[in-house]
Amino acid sequence: MNAKRILIADDEPHVLRVIELFLRREGYEIEAVRDGQQALESILRRPPDLLITDVNMPRMTGTALCLELKKQLPGREFRIIVITSMAESEPRELVADMPGVSFIEKPLSMRSLVAMLAKLFATSPAKGTSSDA
Repeated sequence: MNAKRILIADDEPHVLRVIELFLRREGYEIEAVRDGQQALESILRRPPDLLITDVNMPRMTGTALCLELKKQLPGREFRIIVITSMAESEPRELVADMPGVSFIEKPLSMRSLVAMLAKLFATSPAKGTSSDA
């Protein structure tokens, strides 16, 4: 079975590296980028099985990335985990109607993240699935 491909977008190098190393150890194929614009470009080239994105990043926030995906790829569902703080309610409200979007709060627990990934991969539609199909 092929490893699930996960794209991680976070502008904090140490956070990005910890998530990347931990998920590689769990058997996932990882691509790591530093902002939402790089994430969007990567997704348009080769959509991942799942996107993990921080909310606050330069060039394009995680919320803006989710909205841009909805705009540029209408009808396409994505598995997305948005990393947010408890105080950040606006990102939740902006993407609440997008199927496949989950939130995980800071401080990030790797154990919780791995459990969430297992649940999402067990229940979410496959990459490229259209909500119209």
